[in-house]
Amino acid sequence: MAGVDTQGLLQIAMNVKDINRAVAFYRDVLGLPFLFQAGNLAFF
Repeated sequence: MAGVDTQGLLQIAMNVKDINRAVAFYRDVLGLPFLFQAGNLAFF
């Protein structure tokens, strides 16, 4: 079976208990560029 060549992610959705904590993790720890937050949705 041939390997899969990935180029990145386009979209992912996850349910979290604490949106502010999740934003801090993905922004500050993983270094994802934070775009904006609308209620309980965060966009990177």
